[in-house]
Amino acid sequence: MKRIFISYKRENETFSVILRDRLREWGYATWRDLDEIAPDSSSWADDIQAGLESCDVVVGVMTGAAMRSENVKSEWDWA
Repeated sequence: MKRIFISYKRENETFSVILRDRLREWGYATWRDLDEIAPDSSSWADDIQAGLESCDVVVGVMTGAAMRSENVKSEWDWA
């Protein structure tokens, strides 16, 4: 089963949850930061990179805000 990393800007969280749920309905495993990283993690960037490395595919929720986000750009650079 393919594992999909969902990259998104926090203001698009609602859509990312809908996307995650739909992908799971279709039989895919997903990785989304708020599902996989503890809120008090002191190594958020390392956790994101580990998540990217554990996935087969990256799906980006590409909005104007996401394209301006340094965090989203970093995720795509790592991917």
